Amino acid sequence: MPIVTLTTDWGNKDYYLASFKGMLATHCPEVHVIDISNEVNHFDILQASFILKNCFEKFPAGTIHYIGVNGNETRQKSAGYLLISSGDHFFLGYDNGIFSLTLDDRDFKIYNTGIDVHAPQADINDRIIEIISTLAKGIPAESFCKQAEDMIRVNNSTPSFDQDSIRGSIVYIDSFQNIISNISESVFNEIVGTRNFSIILRNHICKFKKVMRHYADAETGEPVCLFNEKGFLELALNGSNAAGLLGVKVMDNIRIEFQGIPSLPRKERVLPSNVKALSEN
Repeated sequence: MPIVTLTTDWGNKDYYLASFKGMLATHCPEVHVIDISNEVNHFDILQASFILKNCFEKFPAGTIHYIGVNGNETRQKSAGYLLISSGDHFFLGYDNGIFSLTLDDRDFKIYNTGIDVHAPQADINDRIIEIISTLAKGIPAESFCKQAEDMIRVNNSTPSFDQDSIRGSIVYIDSFQNIISNISESVFNEIVGTRNFSIILRNHICKFKKVMRHYADAETGEPVCLFNEKGFLELALNGSNAAGLLGVKVMDNIRIEFQGIPSLPRKERVLPSNVKALSEN
């Protein structure tokens, strides 16, 4: 059974989600619809891409991922609705940078759907459903869509480091208000050695002797630092609201300072971006 996933900012209060699912049930009764998240903050492509990129590979080959988040704050000219093929997955949505943020450096093909962005929304939805139905039948994308040259590309933020510190940013705050950074376990381990370290967020300093394995390794209300299942540094307060209490938000800076003998020669390093920037039009 073909699978269609939904990642949208439509919420569950209004009729938009139910209407779209009703259209899928009517015109594509053979597909199995799975909600990834419909509670993305309105127009927030960073949040939507983080959610989708961390789970889409768990779905079987041939899955069609529809992204219903149309925000576009870039200066680059949008190509409208695109269909992206990457590996054995399809991604359908508005060209606003979300595809590059989701796929990073993976190989992909870009197809122009031919959807008129100035058409009434009902007509746009009809065309989207038609494309999903066609893909679900196993018909190749190139047989009904023209291949496109490019899409909007957005740079991922990347950490920098020297022998005494790592400087990164917050890329996501989950529903538990845990703070997830772009600092990877491999970068951390290259620098830390056996040294103690402090994590600095705004004016808050949390001191640690080691990275923990579980939230419960800290006392209730105490800070927890661990690497999540995707291998990125996460900061939490056991049983409490870390982001709210610390007053931080996505794209805030996060700094790790190490105490003791450095394990690297004195030099500055900046990690290469996973996504190539596209010159602004």
